[in-house]
Amino acid sequence: METPETWALVGSLGELERAEAILEARDEFVIKPDSGYGGKRAIVVTGCTENGDFETLRSRNGWTNQNIIYN
Repeated sequence: METPETWALVGSLGELERAEAILEARDEFVIKPDSGYGGKRAIVVTGCTENGDFETLRSRNGWTNQNIIYN
């Protein structure tokens, strides 16, 4: 199994703006927190809604990019 490409590592609040720009350019990705194990607390983004919000495996209602970044 190949190791997925890492697009951004966020270590501080100041780096969130850069991460937001990177994520807006993609429709599918996974956000893995620095804590947790076995996939716990990971967010799997599966696409975008018509208004540009992210769809996740947890909710099909759509998350804004701010919801994804700050949660």
